[in-house]
Amino acid sequence: MAARSNTKQTARNTPKKKKRSKFRTGLLVAVLVAFIAILIGLIWFFNWLSDYEASERHHVAEQTLAMCAAGDFETIASKTDVVMSGLESQAVYAEEIGNRMRGKQLTYTKAFSYDRFEHPAYNIYADGEYVCKLFLKKAGKSKYKFDTYALDYFTAFDFGVGKVAFLLPNYYEVYCNGKLLDDIYAVKTGLNPGLMKYAFTDSEAPSLTRYEITGLTSRCDIVAKDPYGGSVTLVEHEGVYEAEFESLRFSVPEGVIVSVGGIRLGDKYVVAAEENGGSETADMASYAPLLYTNERVNGFVNYRVDYISPGTDFIAVDNSGREVKLTLGSDGVYRAGINEYTVVVPDGLEVKVGDTVISGASVWRTKTGGEVEELKTILTQYLPERPTMAEYRFSVLGGEEVPAVVVKNVIGDLLTLTPDEGGVYTFSFVVDHDVPEYTEKAVSFTKKYAEYITNDMDHDSFMKLILYDQPMYAELDPNPFYFYTGHKKHWFENETWQDLRVYSDKCFSCEVKFDYYIGQIKTDKDFVKMLPLDIRFWIVEYNGKWYLADWQLM
Repeated sequence: MAARSNTKQTARNTPKKKKRSKFRTGLLVAVLVAFIAILIGLIWFFNWLSDYEASERHHVAEQTLAMCAAGDFETIASKTDVVMSGLESQAVYAEEIGNRMRGKQLTYTKAFSYDRFEHPAYNIYADGEYVCKLFLKKAGKSKYKFDTYALDYFTAFDFGVGKVAFLLPNYYEVYCNGKLLDDIYAVKTGLNPGLMKYAFTDSEAPSLTRYEITGLTSRCDIVAKDPYGGSVTLVEHEGVYEAEFESLRFSVPEGVIVSVGGIRLGDKYVVAAEENGGSETADMASYAPLLYTNERVNGFVNYRVDYISPGTDFIAVDNSGREVKLTLGSDGVYRAGINEYTVVVPDGLEVKVGDTVISGASVWRTKTGGEVEELKTILTQYLPERPTMAEYRFSVLGGEEVPAVVVKNVIGDLLTLTPDEGGVYTFSFVVDHDVPEYTEKAVSFTKKYAEYITNDMDHDSFMKLILYDQPMYAELDPNPFYFYTGHKKHWFENETWQDLRVYSDKCFSCEVKFDYYIGQIKTDKDFVKMLPLDIRFWIVEYNGKWYLADWQLM
C-alpha cells in the first residue's frame, strides 16, 4: 500500500515541475526578444541619427573650407559663376582667389537664399573679411532618405575691376592684355557716324563702336591701333574709356601735297576755309613764282583730318618733291604761307638762290637797266658800258628757311647776300680785300690831289687827271683850297684805304685817308703843319688811261 502511495505521490508532483520550467523559459525568451528588439531599435536609431547628422549641409561648407585651406583654388575657380572675360586664363582667377584666402583663417555663416532647401547658401570670410558666397545643391538621398548636398558654385567674387567699356572707331584694332578683341566684345556699333566725316581712314562708313569687357581680375592694358601703325592711349571718363585722338588742320598753297602717316590727303579731307578759321586772302597773282617749281600760286587748299593717333607724322612737299615746312598758328592750323623776296644786283651777274640760278630765266626778272645811283654824275661818254641794276623776284613757301643768295661780282668774288626786314637782297659793290691795281691808283690820285691843294703840284698837271666836262672838273678849277704859304717840304703818314667799290673793270671808287704834312716856310724853318685828309674818288678808265671822275670829301 505504501509503495502504491509513493507512486501516486510522485505522479502528482511531476506535472507541477514541468509548468514552472515553461514559464521561466517563456519569460526569458520574451525578455531576450524585447532586448534584441530594443537593441535593434537603438542601432537603427543611432544609424538613422548618424545618417541625419552626416547629411547636414554645414558639413559640405566645412569640407569646402578645408579645400580652400588646402590651396585647391583651381577647383574654386572652375566652380565660380563669374563671367570670365576670356582675356585671362582660369589660373589668373585661381591666383586672385588664392590671394584672398591663402594663409588666413576661413569661416562661414549662413546666407540668404531664395530656395534654402534646394540651394542653401553660406558666406565665406577670410580673417573676418568677406570673400565670396557659396551655394550648395541637392546631390541625392541618404540611406535613410535624407537630402544630401554637394558643392554647386561660388559667386559674388569682387575682383575689383568688373566691367570695362570704351569707344573707338570701327576701323581700329583693339588689344586687351595683348589679345585682339573680336566682335563678341562690340556691344554697340555704328555710333555717331556724323562725327567721322573727316576721320583718318579709307573706310567708306566710319563710325564709333562701344566695347565692353566683364570679369577682369585687374585693369586691362588696352591698346588701340589704327590701320597705319599708329596707336592711341585710352583714358577713363565717367566710367567709359575714351581714346585721346588728335585732329590736324592744314592750309597750304595749291600744288602742295600733304601726307599724314604716309597717306596723301585727297578731296575727302578738303574743307572750306571757314572751317579752318579762315585762310590767306592775298591776291595770288601778285606773288612771284615759287623758287623751286617756277610756278605761280593760284590759291590755298584747306584740309581737316580727325581721329588721328597721337604722334602720327605728317609732311608737306611741293611739286618738285621738296619738303615744305609748316608752321602751327595760334588757331591750331598748320600753314605754309608764301614769302616773297627781291634781289637787286647788277645786270649780267650770275645770281644763285640755293641750287637755282635765277639770273638765267626771265620768269624771275622783273626789272632791268636800273641806274647805279653813285655813278649818275659820270657822263656816258666817259663810261659807256656802265653797270645797270636788275631786279629779280621769287617766292618760297612760308616756314622755309630764308634762302641764301650767292652772286659772283666783277672780280670773281662770291658774295652771299642776306635780306633786310622787307625781304630785299641788295648787292654791294664793296670788295672786302685789297686789290692793288685799284687801291694803289686810289692812293696815288689822292696824294696828287693833296699836293695840288698845297700848290706842290701845278694846276694844269692836276687838271689833266680829271675828265673834262665832269662836275668835278669845274669844282676844282681853279683850286678852291689854295691858301697855304710856300713851304719846302711835304710828306704823308698813316696812309690807309677802305671801302673799295668795283663797279666794272673800267670803274671803281675808294676812300683814302692819311695825314699830310707841310713844313719849313720862309719865315720859320721849324714850321710843321698836319693836314688830315679823308676823301673818296671815283676813277674811270677812258681811252686806255685812268682819270678822276667824281669825288666826295668824307
